[in-house]
Amino acid sequence: MSWLINYLNGGMPVLMDSIVFDQDTIVIPEGGIFAPGYMVYPIKTTDNKVIWSVSENSGVNILNNKYCLVSNAGKATVYLSSVDGTIKDSLFVDVQNQEYNEEDWHEDFDNLSDGTINRTTGFPWYTTQSHMGSFSVVNGKFTANNTNSELAWISSKVNTGGTANISLEIQGKGGLDPTDYIKVYYIADNKEPNLIIKKTINFNDDKPLLVESKNIHADQIQLFILASNSSLSEFYYWDNISITSVLSSVENTQFQYNFFYPNPIEDEFWIYQPEKHLPFNIKIINSNGSEVFQSTQDVLVMNHKLEHYLTPGVYFIILCGESFFESEKIVIH
Repeated sequence: MSWLINYLNGGMPVLMDSIVFDQDTIVIPEGGIFAPGYMVYPIKTTDNKVIWSVSENSGVNILNNKYCLVSNAGKATVYLSSVDGTIKDSLFVDVQNQEYNEEDWHEDFDNLSDGTINRTTGFPWYTTQSHMGSFSVVNGKFTANNTNSELAWISSKVNTGGTANISLEIQGKGGLDPTDYIKVYYIADNKEPNLIIKKTINFNDDKPLLVESKNIHADQIQLFILASNSSLSEFYYWDNISITSVLSSVENTQFQYNFFYPNPIEDEFWIYQPEKHLPFNIKIINSNGSEVFQSTQDVLVMNHKLEHYLTPGVYFIILCGESFFESEKIVIH
């Protein structure tokens, strides 16, 4: 079985004079994106119009009817063929797992050189780099200028622990017109893309626009920023990107934070509700995600001593009320 995947600019693909690979085998992070003609790892055709197919069980799926999302680690063969189905050339692909396993993922681009288009250390990310214009780090932020096509910035997959917040800053400047755009998506647990925001013409010339998506329930999140503009005077910028586990803290307008003390825990553990006297239920989850404690009735007092008989280790305590939800990592000595 194979998939016919996408070709550029619409219309039927035409016969190609040649296909040029920059290398015989490419290594792509799991979650990587293909785009014919201009890719994360360049594959070029003479006319940029081509039919794609891939070897069976390669884990390649259509994303937004434009890109191919590599969802499974492993080895695959990618075939490029003409409209009549004749195989013109093939490429071996080694898809490697590059998950980020910490709770918080951040990128501010401050310590990256101008022209950076991929990052493999720290907080990994990569791009469908441009053959024209600028689609790279410039002056401590990511810049999309005169891309002449839709290009993508993609984070590594971030393991969230169950719930996460996304935040970033975007900005549009210059002679942008309604055909230009910047889109911010996320994919949760390898499912369908979710649009956070789309902007077209100039916005927030003086300062960046803060974009947020909160309380996303997913064990794993990957962020995509897609941008397209077509003039040297047109710019999109993004910066200060965070994917943060809600287990660090949850803001709720109806409920002041609880205070958990002491933390790390030794003999006693108290929960303090400083402002509002709201009933809540208590659960404790271990580092493997298993529930090890649940209160049998709602807590109604402002100071509550939690009796525990837990072995030393890392846990997450969760408070659930009608109008709020709060989590906190705790350490028991």
